[in-house]
Amino acid sequence: MAETEKNVVNINGEEYNREDMSARQNYFVEQVRDLQAKRQQAQFQVDQLTAALDFFTKALMESLSDDGEEECAAAPRKKSKRKDKNSIPMEVISCDGVL
Repeated sequence: MAETEKNVVNINGEEYNREDMSARQNYFVEQVRDLQAKRQQAQFQVDQLTAALDFFTKALMESLSDDGEEECAAAPRKKSKRKDKNSIPMEVISCDGVL
């Protein structure tokens, strides 16, 4: 019975037996399943990116606050030449020595 259940798809509340579908229809079913999995993976990555963006935005805002400026002024500064992924030179100044 489990074998039969694997061959049934539910579309808009109606069940269809995959064995009764044409090769083209089965191809569409596989495409839909693959795209659903990719969309789920993409949403997972968007959730990670959103959390990271929120974290770094908050960290930047805190570093720009008056308390952050006072801490940075008292700490030793370290300069480093960095390049971003487009190979544009950037000078990074870190007050805590972590770049």
